[in-house]
Amino acid sequence: MFKQLRRKWLRERMSRQCTWEPMRQLLLSTPPDTSLSWRETELLALDLETTGLDAKQHSIVSMGWVIIRDGKIQMDQARHLIIQSGLPMNQSATIHGIFDSEIAQGIPIETALEELLGSCHGRALVFHHAPLDLAFLNEACKDVCGQKLLVPSIDTMALEKARLDRRDQPIKPGMLRLGAVRERYGLGQVRAHNALTDALATAELLLAIIAHSESGGTSLPLKRVLARH
Repeated sequence: MFKQLRRKWLRERMSRQCTWEPMRQLLLSTPPDTSLSWRETELLALDLETTGLDAKQHSIVSMGWVIIRDGKIQMDQARHLIIQSGLPMNQSATIHGIFDSEIAQGIPIETALEELLGSCHGRALVFHHAPLDLAFLNEACKDVCGQKLLVPSIDTMALEKARLDRRDQPIKPGMLRLGAVRERYGLGQVRAHNALTDALATAELLLAIIAHSESGGTSLPLKRVLARH
């Protein structure tokens, strides 16, 4: 209870300091109740493609996300945004397949963040390797409004690592990559390095991980799957 009150106080204080309306509205919105079942919480599975791996030096070039509601992926609400970047694509284009000509026709990062933040109200985010994506989102949000993104998140990579650790199973290089983890859960291969495709692949993986974790028809509370930052 104390942690919840402190988080609420922090969000209210940050909202008073924030002048960018999309972030202020997100801070004032009611966050997910972590005591409820994960099925009672809407989730937003998100993936980013970037010009590199350093959030302070590189930039976001695309975002893709899907909504999970009642344990089902809502493809009618899927989004894929191409974002303008002041940096040339160079070698990163060979990975994510987004070239300078497409970036030139993309939307500003402020517009992309505004749409993303509007979709985050009352939802928890889902990532595969949350620290990397959150680092880029936090840098982008700080550039736009001076605030970090204060949204609860789930990390499918961390969930799988915890499962392997509980089994005392050595983790070899590549074992925690999205495709490798999906294969262990019997999920098909997908085209990697497309933000929307990877967001969908992450959403499917989360549902598979939870299905293997639940027993006797008991649904896991959201707090059991949330990442710890």
